[in-house]
Parts: sequence; C-alpha cells; structure tokens
Amino acid sequence: MRFCGQCGSPRVAVTGLPDIADVSVSPSPPSKSEIDVTEVLRSFVTAQVADRIAEAGPQLTEERRLVTAIFADISGFTPLAARLDPEELMDVIDPVVSMLSSIVGRYDGFVEKFAGDALLALFGAPVAHEDDANRALRVALEMHRELARLRCELPNAEDLTLHVGVNSGRGIARIIGSKIRTDYGVLGDAVILAQRLESVTPSGQTYVSESTYGLTRNAFEFEFVGELTLKGKSAAVPGWRLVGEKSARTAARERERFITAGDPSPAPPAAVAA
Repeated sequence: MRFCGQCGSPRVAVTGLPDIADVSVSPSPPSKSEIDVTEVLRSFVTAQVADRIAEAGPQLTEERRLVTAIFADISGFTPLAARLDPEELMDVIDPVVSMLSSIVGRYDGFVEKFAGDALLALFGAPVAHEDDANRALRVALEMHRELARLRCELPNAEDLTLHVGVNSGRGIARIIGSKIRTDYGVLGDAVILAQRLESVTPSGQTYVSESTYGLTRNAFEFEFVGELTLKGKSAAVPGWRLVGEKSARTAARERERFITAGDPSPAPPAAVAA
C-alpha cells in the first residue's frame, strides 16, 4: 500500500528501490495518539465497540443503520439534588450511572450520551447483532432490577426510580464534532421517538414502540397501552408496556404456532362421484 489504510499517511519510501509498491512493507506500529484515542474509547464503551470505532475511523462518518435506541431517565434525582450536598449527591448518583452504563456494556451496546439524569444507549451501531432489539429490552429489564437493589443499599436513594423508552428504526450513524471534541451518535427519528416514549412512561416501567414490539414480541411479554400523544408527533403513536421476558418453552411454542399458521396443510381432495 502506498498509503496507510487507517490514517491515509504516505508510507516511507525504501531507499534504493524504484517503487514502494514493489516491496513488502511491514505495517507501521500505531502512533501514540492512536493508542491514546483507543484507550479513551475503552473507558466509555466495551472493548469491541472501541476497537470498531478506532479501526474504521473516518469510515464511520456516515452509515445508514437499523438501530434500537433506549432512553432511560432517573426519577427523583432533581429533588435529591436540591436537598443534598454535592458530595453526598455524588455518593448516590455515581453508582447508579455506573450501574446503568455497565449493563449496556454487558450486552455490547453503546452509551451515546448522558444527559443530566438520563442515559441514551444504542444497539446496532457501531456494532450490529441480529438480536439488537432483544438485547435492548433485556437491558431495560435489568436496569429496573438493579436500581431496585441499589435503592436498598445506597443512602438517600429510596425514592429513585427509572422510566425507559425504546424504539427501533433507521438512522444515520456518524462521527460528529471538531478538533476540540468528537462524538459518535445516530441521527434520526429512531432516537427521538425513544426519548418521546420515555417522557410519557410511568416510573418503574418501560414503553416500546410498534417497531420494537414487532421485532421482539416472540421473546417478550407486552401489554398494549393504547395510542399515545407524543410531543412533536402529528398522529398518535401506539405503545406497549414491557412486562417481562417469555420462558424458552413459551417462546418456542409461539414460534411453532406461527410457522403452522403461515403454512397451512392442503385441503383434502374433493370426493369423486360414483
């Protein structure tokens, strides 16, 4: 290669040879800046996600992706901040935020950002799996369980709850920013709708969109909550409350019923008159 496949810098010519393309040149070791960037990424995301971003570099600028976005908001944080000293507040919120992001990482998701007492996570970008929507819902269920556990362990955390919105859809994944700060995120209605769903979800619950319901209904139990009026949406949006994960036996039985319904046996031949 005449140029580095990662950063685009020209390879150093080999003295005495007519053309660098005619010789094998060992890949140059990563520069200190490249190593630093990768290590910073690893502090925010899982190793696989960090490697994916560092490896692809500018190629991640714009990619059309099917993603599942999960927006989780901590209820009870604002009144807690009003009555606690900042250091006391850190003792409560830091373990909660760490717990939320750790759960996302265990399922190979990507925490796009923290917004005050809320978290936005993505499944399907920058690393995609065939079950990204299922992973997102398992994350939501585990977040509720772990917050219930932390409420019993942390001081002043007894009133904290979580409400979560989940949506699946297409978006443009890209790296955006400047020399001062660079972020990776997804632009599109998939992310916006997840946040809008979260805004109408009762504390301790998870609401999902029609698209996420369609992708996950064979693996999870839901309850239809009706047509929801959401900010910025001209028409009502159907929503489902996530109840829990189905047992393996129930999920297998429903898949079998779906296959049978979709492939009916042929009708018996008509009787022939004597």
